[in-house]
This record gives sequence, C-alpha cells and structure tokens, in this order.
Amino acid sequence: MFPVNLYTRAIRTNLIHAIAIGQVEIEHTYGRILWIFDQSNQEKTLFGDILDNLAIEAGLRGLHFLTGDALYEGYTFETLSNAGYSPLVWKKIWRYRTNFLTDSVREFEWRKVKPSDLLSIDLLQNRLLSPNEKTITPPATKKPPAFILFHKGTACGYAYAVTSPNKVMITPIIEPKLPFTKSVLNVLVSKFFHHTPVHYLVEISSQRWIETTLANQITVIQPRHEIMVKHLAVRNILPSSNFIHSRNNRRTDVVTPIIKINGSEDNI
Repeated sequence: MFPVNLYTRAIRTNLIHAIAIGQVEIEHTYGRILWIFDQSNQEKTLFGDILDNLAIEAGLRGLHFLTGDALYEGYTFETLSNAGYSPLVWKKIWRYRTNFLTDSVREFEWRKVKPSDLLSIDLLQNRLLSPNEKTITPPATKKPPAFILFHKGTACGYAYAVTSPNKVMITPIIEPKLPFTKSVLNVLVSKFFHHTPVHYLVEISSQRWIETTLANQITVIQPRHEIMVKHLAVRNILPSSNFIHSRNNRRTDVVTPIIKINGSEDNI
C-alpha cells in the first residue's frame, strides 16, 4: 500500500513524456525518498537532477531534511553523496523464523498501543535510540508504534508493524539487556501474527542485539543500507517579493530565503 502523505516530481520532455521521476513520503517534518528512476537512457545522468527537484519541493513544503537508503559503495550511495546527502544511521532487514515451541515467558506482555502509552514511548525513544536515530524518528504523538512491551509491569520496548495479507514487517525497539530477549519477539508474533506465514524484522543501529541473540532464527534479506540525510535551508515559505536577484548576473537561489542582516549588503 502506498503512503497517503507523499509527493511526486518528474522531469519531462513534453506534457506526456516523463524521463525521470521520484517520489517522497512525508514523515512529520522530513521526507523519505521512496523511489527514483531515470528513463532517459543516458546512463542515469538525470538522477542528480531529479534529486534536486525533490529537494526543492521538500523545501517549499517546509520540510527540514530528506532521507534516502543506499547500499554502501553502491551507485546510489555515490549519487546521493554527490547531491549533498551524508550517512547518518543504518538498517538491515531479516527474514524471521518464529519458534512457537519455545516456552512463553509470562513476565513479558505485548499489547496494542493506547493514547495513554505515548508518554512512556516518548521516554523509551529518548533512552533507547541514538541521537542520530532520534533525528529521523517522528515523535510518538505524530507516529505512534503499533505495540508496546511490558516486563513485569514496566514499559521496556515498542514495535512498529506494517502488514499485508501474508506478510508482516516488524521494527522492534527493545531494551537489549532484558532477560530472555530471544523469546520477546516470539511472544509478539505468536500473540498477533500467528497465522501470518512470513515475518520480517527491521534492525536499526541501536538494535544490534538482534544479530547475536536471534542468530539461528534470522536470514538476511536486505544487507546493511545507510540512511543518508540532506538538510534543507527552507523552513517557512516566504512571499515571492522577499526573493531578489544576486549581483554579477547570478541566478536567484530558489531554495534559500533572503534573510536581512544589518551590516551586509548581500545575504542569501
């Protein structure tokens, strides 16, 4: 299913022929590039141009930054780097094989998130996520997770879940020093996704315990991808009258607004 809050930009040779297209999903105050493709048959020469188009549109929408995923040292990584993106955090995707024969751990309880849980989740985000991960994670009030985990009555983790008729993709954020960590995800899957045949786990930088604790139950589907970030200059849309041409016949910078500062004649 496509996300609802998104925008698409295209480079066209005419009204009906697009030669490069990209799409961005808006997540709170930033945008996440979903996909880009170049149909120009010129060895992907328009990737940089469509990235610029997506960034300008993001700035006009008041977004703070854009993110994109790329395999390290791949073509996309190089293209994003040349366009001003820098690696911030990383993620991997695993196929997860649940072992329903293991004894359930009764002191763990997963349940669906309620509005009253948002403060606890906010505290968990501050404690469990790295500073870089917090940068690209919408607050719980804007994008609440699907499930929250309690251990002996204390909130100690949460999980996002994206489902389809026969698959589920779970992003767990769990205190890694919990006892019986190996059983935690079994409890979640057995309670809510017992009849779903395929289970995926998204591992992010702060959840490295997944690789060691679940080594016998996971198979890599997507290797480590860097999440790259480009910060934008536009925060608020200004009237067009506030934009002026710079000197020496240079073109107006359509992304960065003019800020009037005493003591300087040209402030872009």
